[in-house]
Amino acid sequence: PELFLDHWGKPLFTTLAAPFAQFGIKGLMVMNTLLYVVSSFFLVDLARTLKMRFTWALPVLLAATPVYFQDVMSGLTEVLFATIFIVGLWAFAKERFILVALIVTWLPFARSEAYFVVPWFALAFLFKRQWLPVALLALGPLVMSIIGWFVFDDLIWIINKNPYTGAKDI
Repeated sequence: PELFLDHWGKPLFTTLAAPFAQFGIKGLMVMNTLLYVVSSFFLVDLARTLKMRFTWALPVLLAATPVYFQDVMSGLTEVLFATIFIVGLWAFAKERFILVALIVTWLPFARSEAYFVVPWFALAFLFKRQWLPVALLALGPLVMSIIGWFVFDDLIWIINKNPYTGAKDI
């Protein structure tokens, strides 16, 4: 079970990818392609919500992005992160703030860059005077802390097992 909670592997990605990984890299490519389709759907609807033109071009532009396309054809975590982020932005544009928080709270378990992204959502909630969503941003880390407590016998394993601790070992 500790492999599902490994920070390097990203717990959310590992959990969602495990069934697809049973079929090797091609299975992960299928998962990432499905995530691309989901991302495209939400990008198009987000663009329509924002009254943008040429929304049909967004899936094409997304697929044509070199690094993104390479990541879809791999087993990397970036596509999951992008999908969660896009769905979070879509929900924010629709002013479904509780849904945003329930989605975005899982970002740190898809990619570590979330530690730089989630605070912006928190600030946006504060700006909109949405107090419950601010609190709900703690749900993902709280749930993962409790799950990890049973595996690692450490309630703050998210901090203690984090490989990105800075330059203390250099």
